[in-house]
Amino acid sequence: SASLNELDLAEPIYESHPGWLSSIRDVSTYGNLPPNAKAYLRRIEELLNLPISLISVGPEREKTIWMDHFYGS
Repeated sequence: SASLNELDLAEPIYESHPGWLSSIRDVSTYGNLPPNAKAYLRRIEELLNLPISLISVGPEREKTIWMDHFYGS
């Protein structure tokens, strides 16, 4: 784990990404997300070197998109 001294030397790297104007609250599949939302999620996967398994588009439990590559839906 990083020590406080090591963390003090860290410099953040910021990225800007285009947003989307439409609400995603009623989206129920990854394919129906706006293109910029999908690009943003792909970038997160790339940075983490991990696939995203679910996406929340609202506070309710049913507002969760389960990613196809994990659950086949």
